[in-house]
Amino acid sequence: MHDNGDLIEDLFKVAHPFADDRTKIDIHVPFLKNLDGKSPIHLCSDNKEYRYINVMLEYLAAYDIDHHSRAIVETLPVMVAHGLPNFVPYLESRVI
Repeated sequence: MHDNGDLIEDLFKVAHPFADDRTKIDIHVPFLKNLDGKSPIHLCSDNKEYRYINVMLEYLAAYDIDHHSRAIVETLPVMVAHGLPNFVPYLESRVI
């Protein structure tokens, strides 16, 4: 995953084609943990690829709260520690 961050970003751009409004989703991208219990965000964190975590947060903000939240809850402290720019907007999108 972490070696393919640009590819993941490109996939999200296809799924969310409107750059001015990332909340419009044409294709829902599944976001699951692998057999080792790691989500794409875990894999990026393990390899210090924080830029890709920030990119994913931009897109994940558009999804329902139960789409991916359980898969990434353990990584929230990492996001805070690294001051990712999309973290606060992502959290704001979680508030109903």
